[in-house]
Amino acid sequence: MLFPFITGFISAIGQIILLRELMIELNGNEIIFSIFLSLWLLLVAAGTFAFGFLKDKLKNEKTLYFSTILLIFILMFQFVLIHKIVPLFSDISGELIKLPTLFSVAFLVLLPGCFFIGFLFPLNCAINSNRNSIKKVYIMESVGMAIGGLIFFVLINFMNNFSIVTISAAISFLLIFIILKKKSVIIFILILFIISIFSSYLFINSYAARYRPNRLILSQDSKFGRFDVTLSQNQENYYWDGELFGNSQNFNQTEELINFVFLQHPNPKKILLVGGLLNGYAEQIFKIDNRARIDYLEMEKNIISFYRRKHPNLSDKIRFIIDDPIKYFLKTHSEYDLIFIDVPDPTSLFLNRFYTREFFQTVKNHLADKNAIFVCTVSNSANFLIPELAKLNGIIWGTLKTVFPNVVFVPASKSLYIAGNSDYVSNNSGILIRRANEKNLVGNWFNSALIFDVCNPSRITYFKNAISKYENEINGNLFPKAYLLTILFWTKHLNFDLNQYFASAENLKIPILFAVFFSVIVFSYLFGKQTAFKQTYNIMSISFFAFVMQLILIYLTQIYFGFVYLIISLFTVSFMLGLTLGFQIGSRLKISIPFLFLLNLILTIFLILFIRKMLPVYVLYSLNFVIAVLEGIVLVKNLDELKMKKAGKLEMKFYFLDTFGATLGGFLTGVFLIPLFGILPVIFLLLFVLFGNVILGINY
Repeated sequence: MLFPFITGFISAIGQIILLRELMIELNGNEIIFSIFLSLWLLLVAAGTFAFGFLKDKLKNEKTLYFSTILLIFILMFQFVLIHKIVPLFSDISGELIKLPTLFSVAFLVLLPGCFFIGFLFPLNCAINSNRNSIKKVYIMESVGMAIGGLIFFVLINFMNNFSIVTISAAISFLLIFIILKKKSVIIFILILFIISIFSSYLFINSYAARYRPNRLILSQDSKFGRFDVTLSQNQENYYWDGELFGNSQNFNQTEELINFVFLQHPNPKKILLVGGLLNGYAEQIFKIDNRARIDYLEMEKNIISFYRRKHPNLSDKIRFIIDDPIKYFLKTHSEYDLIFIDVPDPTSLFLNRFYTREFFQTVKNHLADKNAIFVCTVSNSANFLIPELAKLNGIIWGTLKTVFPNVVFVPASKSLYIAGNSDYVSNNSGILIRRANEKNLVGNWFNSALIFDVCNPSRITYFKNAISKYENEINGNLFPKAYLLTILFWTKHLNFDLNQYFASAENLKIPILFAVFFSVIVFSYLFGKQTAFKQTYNIMSISFFAFVMQLILIYLTQIYFGFVYLIISLFTVSFMLGLTLGFQIGSRLKISIPFLFLLNLILTIFLILFIRKMLPVYVLYSLNFVIAVLEGIVLVKNLDELKMKKAGKLEMKFYFLDTFGATLGGFLTGVFLIPLFGILPVIFLLLFVLFGNVILGINY
């Protein structure tokens, strides 16, 4: 029974690493994340379905051995394919790719591996043919996925993605050797271990092609993402997950932004910076005040290590804090004269968390006195704000005004939003020019002409009129309106304008949620004979519910605690362990299926009641585990009922319904409902689904 374990092990490693690579190559956010997972499950379901037509011809151990070996090599092929296929659709590194192309790329990359994963489940069941074969194969595959997630979690701390792929392949062949005892397998193990030794060198040489004609001089993976540095003549360019976020020659913008910020406080001494380190923000601050005390907060240790090597003398004057900003603000008692956060726009739920009312309220508690200020940046355009940018700026401005009594904006190269308790903050050009002269901040670039150009009355009036109509829309963790705006801007840029659909959907929230609910019922009816409708609906709906709930818990963990690259492996581990336990104990428990759905309903109500609180991360992981346990019990009980009905092609039907239900949930909620409506309405949709199960179970 080790072959199902190998399938699960490779599946977990492949899912996590291919997701990371696709997110980097496609400038991904949660939309890409949901598309990826939904396509993954859909293609697995397709592989399972295909086995039904090939079962009689391929039901033998030789097919199982070669299919498993092929799956191992396919993972390595998929990894290489990502870096070969994406450049075919873009001329410039980091260029946005249109949504239909995103689907095409993800589909082509995932198809071979996912098809074999789906194919291997019923094949393993058929080879190990006995009364409990489906249950045993499901358990072994789940255990393999859990172990794969744990191994990734350990190895990502000191290996790059390609090294993990080769090491995982070598481990898989070692397990095959244990099963088959064939000496020829040792050759594959040795080759893979040799490749793993040189894997970093091989990967960097291949990966560097995405940045040509620039030269890649550094690429480092960590549990949070990938930090790349390229060299173009004398300029270093800095990339985070494939997206440019700074360069070493950004002097004028740095001087402009930092000087404008320093005009908003009489004399800031203790300063906290989040972002802008490699853009030279600290150097500019020390030019203004060499005695300033700077704390720099950064999640990614590789960025700090790079800066320390580049500026060994200056870095000694900075106190570096390696932590997530939200976690830091919640646990520290430090107070600052100036907190300046310059991170990318809220193009993901992870970034949106730095633009919410909840975050602004937390930051406000760390301002030292009435003159202390908080500053954040948002993209703008030189002389004309397109509607999406105007709305994004308006939402951030309005959200800040719900927390701080005084908020002003400075429409510089990036919009600066300055918030505090004092009326010292200003965007009056005359006042700012006078302060610049008093503070001796006037230079060759930052001078009176620039200040007047940025803050002249007509420009300020135009900017205020453009954004003020949106200031009543508040951005929050559960209703991420700023995140939605960046998605609309993103899709419009890709000639896939969703604005009109979103405007219609805003007025049709309840009908749309009901339509999704009834689609689960309809698909269940179509995929099952009428005599097995209840079991078909139970399997599809519990998989729908569990996968959507897992997505929501991942999103909540990402919003409050960290980054999806790390937590996806931990969620995979906890979910698959829970699923394994549920499958083990399901047949023994004398609990009715409606009662199990009622327990899920109670868990969902618990989440609704406490979702606005920052639940400890272990509570979210525990919920994920318990939901998986309940799913496993529901699945195995319905599987037992299908056996009693002697349903044909049982292993194919069961695995297909399980994966298809999860696919439906991931695609509809992750790609459409959560971005459009937020997290809470989707949780209420899950209540409807569960309530339908309870009623069906009682009355059927």
